[in-house]
Amino acid sequence: VVLDNPAATKIVTHGKSGLVAHTIDECVSFLRQLVQTPSLRAEMAAKAVGEAQTRSPARSANAFVALWAGLVAERNSMQVKQYA
Repeated sequence: VVLDNPAATKIVTHGKSGLVAHTIDECVSFLRQLVQTPSLRAEMAAKAVGEAQTRSPARSANAFVALWAGLVAERNSMQVKQYA
């Protein structure tokens, strides 16, 4: 269970890998639901583990480097076109 904020919603998919609460009261309600429903908790935990296995700091860093390399290449090609 996470509160609705940009960082948390990039990590947790509501109803799949966890629950996204919009208020503290909703957070408490979701926590109670998970405590009272072990099967739901186990299902979401399994999906969260699956999603976590596709993410890593190295993967994020490589994606960031690729993004910047693409932007630099785009900028360089624009500069060449301006003077050609």
